[in-house]
Amino acid sequence: MSTTTRLAMGLTGAAAVLLVLELVPGLQRLFDPVNVLLAQAVESLVARMGIVVMRSGTVLMHPDGFGYRTDYVCSGFRPLVLIAITILLMRAT
Repeated sequence: MSTTTRLAMGLTGAAAVLLVLELVPGLQRLFDPVNVLLAQAVESLVARMGIVVMRSGTVLMHPDGFGYRTDYVCSGFRPLVLIAITILLMRAT
């Protein structure tokens, strides 16, 4: 099997799995720990900039009323998976 074929099959499979993870509501709960870690990291960075922020689970809130819910789809998780698969499937010496 050629490298191009193997790469195309791997990326197609990964894209299909990621699509299923996004479309099936019960499977999205698998990413709750990732979402909480992402919210904690953002909370820490924002607090270091001197901005008051409160966190409840994956929701970040400012006292003036602005709120933001973190989610793995906005975290760069999908590009990370696709890049990792590309690196693993490409032959290198």
